Amino acid sequence: MLNMLNPNSNIRFHKCMPKEVHQVYDTLKLMEQEEDTKKVEAKAEKEEETRLKDKDISNSTNADNKKDQLLDISA
Repeated sequence: MLNMLNPNSNIRFHKCMPKEVHQVYDTLKLMEQEEDTKKVEAKAEKEEETRLKDKDISNSTNADNKKDQLLDISA
């Protein structure tokens, strides 16, 4: 059995390596996961901003077109 369950916690570690090595490794893995999560959130936020900008541009273009149509009708 490669993994041994530490009776004091839910952390699994190899019995051939010191517990401290596994704690450092686990900490680094958690830091990587947090960085990945931040990157995904930032990407989603950028996509949302882009979508909103595109929607605003579309709305303003539609408003300009309606304005032009009204001016054409009144002329």
